[in-house]
Formats: sequence, structure tokens, C-alpha cells
Amino acid sequence: MPTDRELIAHLLRRTTFGPFPGQVEELVKAGPGAAIEMAFGAKPEIPPDRLDGKDDYGGRMTRYWLERMLDRRPSVHERMVWYWHGHLVSSLDKASESAMWRQHVLLRRHALGNFRELMHAIAIDPAMLSYLDGDGSRGENPNENFGREVMELFLLGPGNYTELDVRAAARAFSGWKVEGESLKVVFDPESAYQRPVQFLGMRRNWNTSDAIDALCDHPACARFVSTRLYRYFVGQLPSEARTDEMAVVFRKSGLEIKPLVQNILQGRDFAIARHSRARTPVEWLIPMLAITGNAGPSGLSEREKQRTEKFDIDLQWFDELGQMPFRPPNVAGWPLDERWLSAGQMLTRTNLLVRLPLAKTVVDRVEPTVDAVLAHCGLYDVSPTTRNAMQRAIDKQTEFAEGLELLVTLALLSPEFSLI
Repeated sequence: MPTDRELIAHLLRRTTFGPFPGQVEELVKAGPGAAIEMAFGAKPEIPPDRLDGKDDYGGRMTRYWLERMLDRRPSVHERMVWYWHGHLVSSLDKASESAMWRQHVLLRRHALGNFRELMHAIAIDPAMLSYLDGDGSRGENPNENFGREVMELFLLGPGNYTELDVRAAARAFSGWKVEGESLKVVFDPESAYQRPVQFLGMRRNWNTSDAIDALCDHPACARFVSTRLYRYFVGQLPSEARTDEMAVVFRKSGLEIKPLVQNILQGRDFAIARHSRARTPVEWLIPMLAITGNAGPSGLSEREKQRTEKFDIDLQWFDELGQMPFRPPNVAGWPLDERWLSAGQMLTRTNLLVRLPLAKTVVDRVEPTVDAVLAHCGLYDVSPTTRNAMQRAIDKQTEFAEGLELLVTLALLSPEFSLI
């Protein structure tokens, strides 16, 4: 039977980008149930549609987001913003910085809101129109990229549509244009398709709004979205019965995202699925930075904030590990598989830890013992193998020979920290 500390640490790993040092101890008195309520009750931050200034716009976008990820206040909303970025994918590889920032704000507004409303907004989002070539798509010879991906990757999944549906969807989504730097999205009836087509078994005149509604109403939609979210939070695929249960919850709520996520997190299968999938680079880097004291003020307690330097993270770290925000590798987003446990990935993480010193606040506060370091890293359920390896290491290398650094490195590279 897992302890409250183990359950809260598990909850924070899956629903936030923690746990950060001391965070579990702060929440354990209230219990796991209260921790979930707190995570859902956090007020989301919605920034303006454009950041101030002109220099290094892409860098400022990313650092803004990383600061939000490092916020110690538990927030499922922040985790869901990151999730939708990997589900409804666009990228700086094709879309402009200002368009990607506007999409980021859009995802923040809808992260735990209504899925249908999110899909209506994303279908005519400037970054999405640019990334999947909907900008300027003409009805008589439309680009099929968005029509295909919206069914295969966003809403229905493979096997739930035909090639004829792809062609029909492409016509329904035609007629939109993005106007230059203003990013104003306009509809041009002259370039849209004006004749009836067969789409999802129905022949009629289709426009973008009608097509999105038909896709959201498709029986496969609730099951597909539920399965994707379950895989993300639980770390494995749901049973058919569990999928049916989630789909009913999702449909009965009118495709509200929050009740679906609550259903997933409150299930017994979530509680027992600890350390069941690999940490992606962002999921590893964010808590690592807080644990080593290199997160800047965002990941620290109020007292520690007064003793730190300005928030300054080298974005190259994310690139080295293969997961740069705003730059997904392709329209399918980042995979949730074991490639993040490869020898190359672990070597890169090791090299980064060797280059990154522990902050003085960490050295002053954390004792160079196995128990103290594991608690500092939010690890309460490590195996005897991991614990014994760490103990043997500190027995051979005292604190006078940077024993604390060795223990922190071993904890951050352990199987328990590498899995989420």
C-alpha cells in the first residue's frame, strides 16, 4: 500500500512538472485528495497575445513558458497546456514566432475547457493554418494536410475515416487566409469549395465549423481523445472497459476536458501505475533544475527566492536532449516511448549534470545522505537496488570529495527518476 508521500509525489510527477524540493512535505499534511483539488483549483495564467519587445522573441517565449512550468504551485492546467502542444501540433519550423505565441495563448485559454471549442479555435489558428498548409488552400484543389491530420492525430485515430473523407475534409477546410504580420485570419468565399460532398457518410455543403462539429460528434472522437489522455497520465493504454467509461464521461459532459482528466486521475489505475513510462526531456529537465538549485526563483520557496540570481536557463539543454518547446519534431508530436531511456539519452543527461554545479542553497541545506537526497529529489519509493547503489557510492566518496553532488547525480539518473 503506497504512503501518502508516494501518492503525492506520483500525482505531482504526472500533473505538474515537479515534485520540487520540499513540495511533497508541504502537501502531505492535507493528503492526496486535497493535493488533487489544489492542482485543479489553481488559477491559470493567460498572458497577452503578444510579448513586449522585439529582440530574441522566440527565446523569451520559451523562457516565459519554462518559468510557468517551474512554478511551485500545483497546477494541472500548466501540464495540460504542454499536453495540447504535443497533441494539436504546430511548430516554429513553419509557423512564425508571433503565430506560435498566439497559439500558445489559445491553448492556455482552452487547456481544461471545452474540447469542441478548442477544436473550432485551432482549426482557424494562424500557426495551425501555416503549419499544416491551410493558409491559402483553395477549394477546387485544396491542401489535404490538415484534413488528414485532424482525423488521424487530433480527433479520430487511424481506421475511423476513409481517403474520401480526407478529400472532402480538405474542401470543407478551404478558403482561409492569414494576413501577414497582423496574423488576421480571413475567410474568402471565392476560394472556398461551394458544392456538396460526401463526408463521414453525409452528403451536403460543408464548411469548417460544420466539419469540426461532425468530427467531434463522431463515436470515435471521445474514445480517441480519452485514450490519448489516459496514455499520457497513466503511462499505459486503457482496457476496453476503461475506455468506454471515459468516453461516456467525456460525451455526457459535452466534451468538457476537466471532468475527463479528473476521472482519469481519480481512478485506481492511476494510483497504482507509478513509474510506468519514461520521463521525456522536459519532464526530466524542469525538476532537475529545481533540485540542483539552477531553476532561478520560480522553483524555490519564498525564503530561497531572496537568495537567488535572475532566472536564466540555457535553452541549448533542451535542444541537446531532444525536446525544445515550440519545436515538436513532426505533426505527431513527441513520442511517449522508451527512446527517452536510451544509452545516448542517459549519457547526455549525465554530461549535463556533470557540467551543472549544485547551487549554494542546495549544498547548505541538503545533507549528503541517501535519505536526505532522495527526499530532496521527491523519491519515496525507490528499490533496494537503487538505495544500496547510492549508499555504496557515498561510503566510498565523502562529502569532502563532493559526495553530495554524486548522490544527487545518481538519484537523478536512477530508474525511479527516469520513469514517471
